[in-house]
Amino acid sequence: FQYPSRYVQFPVPLGSQRSVSLRVISADGGHFGHYALALARSSCPAATPLFDVAASHCVRFCNQGFFGDFDSRRCKRCHDSCRTCLSLRSCTTCPQPTRHTAFALSSVSGLCESRPRSLWQQH
Repeated sequence: FQYPSRYVQFPVPLGSQRSVSLRVISADGGHFGHYALALARSSCPAATPLFDVAASHCVRFCNQGFFGDFDSRRCKRCHDSCRTCLSLRSCTTCPQPTRHTAFALSSVSGLCESRPRSLWQQH
């Protein structure tokens, strides 16, 4: 083996196609070949329209901390400030309070805002 193996990843989005062209050269460099691959990935079925990347399969509902993006047909992560959400910038619930911090949903931004808890709330 004169040449190291080389691996390249190229994601294929749901419901789309991608063409990949390869050129393979012999070890002595005297011969080569061209290969073309046409790759396709089907969409999720109507009964389970969203793709969950973590679970690697199609689902009907996304897990907590994710929302269903029906345009891209994927479960996407909520904003860091949200516990659950309807979209990237629209929280529905906030994280549980910690000893030092409470969270409240902002009607202006749609995100959860952290607030320090008063001393009497910390104990």
